[in-house]
Amino acid sequence: LYDIKDITLPDNFYDYMEDKPSLYRRTKERYSQLSEAEHLESIRHFYAFCSYEDYLFGRIIDQVEEQNLMENTLIMYVSDHGDYIGSHGLWAKGLPCFKEAYHVCSMIGGGPVADQGREENSLISLTDYAPTFLELAGIHSERKFPGKSLVPFIRNERAEEWRTELYTQTNGNEAYGIQRSVFNKKWKYVFNAFDYDELYDLEEDPQELTNLLHGIKNVKDSEYAKVIRDMCKKMWKFAYENKDNCVNSYIMTAFAPYGPGIIFE
Repeated sequence: LYDIKDITLPDNFYDYMEDKPSLYRRTKERYSQLSEAEHLESIRHFYAFCSYEDYLFGRIIDQVEEQNLMENTLIMYVSDHGDYIGSHGLWAKGLPCFKEAYHVCSMIGGGPVADQGREENSLISLTDYAPTFLELAGIHSERKFPGKSLVPFIRNERAEEWRTELYTQTNGNEAYGIQRSVFNKKWKYVFNAFDYDELYDLEEDPQELTNLLHGIKNVKDSEYAKVIRDMCKKMWKFAYENKDNCVNSYIMTAFAPYGPGIIFE
């Protein structure tokens, strides 16, 4: 389905990540043994496999339509995570907090979904699906969810007081790292408990190539102090509200420039 001559490397493929955490660079070194031709061929294989998944999903849709179930069936197509697919020279998924690993393709359709006829540029999270399904099924739950129901969007309505930031978290895996991030359409702040932090201006640097905190020893005296303070406050507030066990002020783990106490100021 895909001609190798039509495949190109990502714009940020040649990011040597000299301004990013050492673990990012060490991860990149694992993939540096591949030639550019092998990277291109891997991208082609990835695209082909995605097309195969789409074909299989299409077979499910065909069955729903043939059995006349479409009008009362809600259909969601989603993945649990993205793939770097060569961005920053990386593959698979891991600790590097780049958008390619977190920007998940998703579609929702079927009987309950209105023909929207408009574009919506709101920040959506995978955590939104549980409260969405419960509301559509008429089920009330006392449980507090970090996500919000997407029903207003599904019904072509305006969602009131929708979020302005999204959050990511990892508690590491077999070998590494505690990490939290908060981002909006302008700024992305990454708290790395295992290394120095990251800040990206997503408007000026959508490929996340330049870590604005690189080389800054005292963030509080830098030109980004107000941004970092604001993002840390949002990050810790979200962690506190969702009972995140990363809320810890112990002196030997207090690596964030502003600690959890900032949310009560």
